[in-house]
Amino acid sequence: MNDDSLSRALVDAIIANSDDHDPNKRPIHTVGIGVEGHFRALKAATRYCTEEHSQGQEVKATAGFSNGSGSHKENDGALDIRGMATRFHLQNDHAADILAMTLNVFFCPRHPKLFQIHQKGPGVTRNRLVKDPGFSADEDPDPEDPRSNVKDLIEFANAHPEAMAAVTTLGTIGAPVSYARASYHAVNTFVAVDPEGGQRQVRFHWQPLAGVLNTKSQRSHRQRLPQGRTQKPPGSLARPLHSQHDHR
Repeated sequence: MNDDSLSRALVDAIIANSDDHDPNKRPIHTVGIGVEGHFRALKAATRYCTEEHSQGQEVKATAGFSNGSGSHKENDGALDIRGMATRFHLQNDHAADILAMTLNVFFCPRHPKLFQIHQKGPGVTRNRLVKDPGFSADEDPDPEDPRSNVKDLIEFANAHPEAMAAVTTLGTIGAPVSYARASYHAVNTFVAVDPEGGQRQVRFHWQPLAGVLNTKSQRSHRQRLPQGRTQKPPGSLARPLHSQHDHR
């Protein structure tokens, strides 16, 4: 199976594991918002990287924030991986991209293994991973609740030791009060070349200057919500982005 056919098969597997996928929309990271802004690297960055957007000048940037699931509904209160895709607009119509997500580790080291996970682990990979959109991130998962796939997660992690860190992290990732109050971790590793020609493998992380704030941090107690309801109304994650927010 070549890369193109493997990618297509993986997308098909993701769609097959989604309960409410809209064929006219993206299979994952379906709901989100696009923003425009500017990026300015710290002066210290010039010692480690010679790329244009690392030299300290103001660079135009666009970013897309999104919920990770393939649901077309705005389940902003659900426990889910969020994404931040950033493009730096450089001179002469060049660009540089960073794809990032709130989960800081991966489920598997290679894409063929990821395809196997989607084939064999539907209870884990239903675009919900820990809890379906009927759960709020303020709730404790109950293995006996039919909406929960905690048992599937445990079995999956035991069968795939390399996924243990991702499963554990995902179970505690929470739901941010807004896209602007989450930390994001680059999906790819880059090679930074310094002025002397030295090379370093680096992975970028976005941290909000206002600090990370999840919904659980605002509640002193947890309340089970009726199925189909979430603690946060639709559009809650995007609303604060209409004002200025900074990530570093």
